[in-house]
Parts: sequence; structure tokens; C-alpha cells
Amino acid sequence: MGLLLMLLPLTFAWAAGQLTFAVARTPMSLPIYVAEAEGYFAAEKVSVRIVDCAFGKACLSELLNGKAALCTVADLPIVLASFTTDRFAILATLAANRNDAKIIVRKGDKIRSAADLSGRRVGTAMSTSAHYFLDSAALLAGIDPASMKVSNLQPEDWSAKLQSNEVDAISAFEPYAFNAVRALGSDAVVLPTKRIYTLSWNVVATRGILGDEEHQLDGVLRALDRAVRSIQSDPARAKMLLKSKLGLDDAAIEWMWPDLIFGLWLDQSLISTLEGEARWAVRGGHAHGRLPNYLHFIHEGPLRAVKPGNTAIAR
Repeated sequence: MGLLLMLLPLTFAWAAGQLTFAVARTPMSLPIYVAEAEGYFAAEKVSVRIVDCAFGKACLSELLNGKAALCTVADLPIVLASFTTDRFAILATLAANRNDAKIIVRKGDKIRSAADLSGRRVGTAMSTSAHYFLDSAALLAGIDPASMKVSNLQPEDWSAKLQSNEVDAISAFEPYAFNAVRALGSDAVVLPTKRIYTLSWNVVATRGILGDEEHQLDGVLRALDRAVRSIQSDPARAKMLLKSKLGLDDAAIEWMWPDLIFGLWLDQSLISTLEGEARWAVRGGHAHGRLPNYLHFIHEGPLRAVKPGNTAIAR
């Protein structure tokens, strides 16, 4: 009976042949929005129910709690979850962003670089890519991340907390970074930082759907591949959809668009990123135990079926 109760939520995530897809409200999720709007999922004979999440970490929680069969999530939440469970697998990287996270301060506070954050109050969302970016920027600037007074905030609160002087800085990912810069106006300063890493935006599946239901995953990736090609061939149309879906205006879209890379792929750089983040997590006390083998978390079958030339994982 206990096993049955444990399986019920997982079954519900793809009940009656419908896949629940937990999708974070970020421009990097654009191919999913396009596939839904243009009917590409239906054309591939897969029924997909999209549920919104504020950010990728929350989407992965939906999947691990049995409320979704698929989710979008960045690399760092994958790493932190991998220390406690292997009930999920990465199907493909859907997008990448070379400049997603930013450290934002107020002009009057005389914070000129990440080195000035020692002893300062910094808001971020713990255990997310913005948190990893903050620690990495601090180390590159020559300060101990522990010297910062970091508080865990919800992304939707970042801008208000910085405006009200409750924190001295925020480490924010998009679109929340843009919202904070706009809200502060001429008082906003984005600290100069080297491009620390390229964030990967991934499609992850619960392991319970692998195997017997794998044909549906092929259909999902085919639909997303069509969506990516649509974005590349008609970016203006894609931008209009992004505006309506996320409530963004032209200024927000143009701020973020140059850094976005859309596609469907799996390559060795993802493994390298996951391994580097895992070492950071252990050193910082964010995770405990032996480093996972991230090859175990890669499921290449559906992508090989759809884009056989887009997998480059060394095993």
C-alpha cells in the first residue's frame, strides 16, 4: 500500500498519456512556449500540460515531488539534487546564456567591484545559479565568499529589497536582474564581472517515464527542435510571443536577447560544469558526500533519435 501511494503522484505526472511539464518563467524557456503556441507538441502526437514555476530550482522540486514528468532547470540545482537522489535524468540542453546572472548595487553605496562586497549584505536565491555566480565572482575578486552577509530571498523580492536598502547588493538572474535595474533607474550599477561560466538550461525527466514511455520523449524533443528552428528563422515573431508570455516589453527583450543561445544538444562541457559546481558545493558546505558520476544523470536516447549529431558525451 505504501509503495502504491508513493507511485500515485508520479503516475499523475503523466496521467492519461499527458505529460506535465514544469517550466520556469524565463526567456530561456522560449522554445517550449513556441512549441505550445504553434501546436508542435500536438503535431508530434504528444499531450503536454505546462505548469509555470518562478525559477528552475522550483521546477525541479515539482518533478522530484511527483507533480511533473518533465521540467526546465539550470545546471546548479541539478548538481545539488544529485547528492541526495538520482530519480531524474537530463534529456538535452535547450538553451544557454553567457550573461544570465548579474550583481547589482546602488550607485550611492560606493561598491565598485565584487571585492567591495566583503562585509556587505547581499541578497540572492540560495542554491541557484545566481548564488554560484556570486561566490565565484567573490573568489575571482580575491575575497572569501563567507565574508559576505548573504541572505536567501525569493527572486520576485530582489528588486524591492535592494530599493529599500534592506540589502546592499543582489546577485540576480534574468528577468529579475533587468527588473531591478529598471526599478533603480539611474541609481542602478551592474558590477563588472568576467564571464564566469555559461549557464545551461536543461530539459530533465523523471526516471519513471524512461523506457516504456520513451516514445513520448522523442516527440517532445522533436517539437522543441521545430520550435528552435522557428526562433532562428523568425526571431521577431518569437520575441512577440516572449513579450506576451512573460509580460516583458521591448526594452527587456532587447536587454536579454543577445546573450541567449537556443538549440538542442548534449556535450562534454555540461559534464565539466556539473563537476565543477559539485566541487564548489562540497567546499562551501552546500552538499555532502562523494561527488556523483554525472554520466549517470545523462539520458541520450531521445536526443540521439531526434538529433543524432548533437550528442558529444565521452563515456
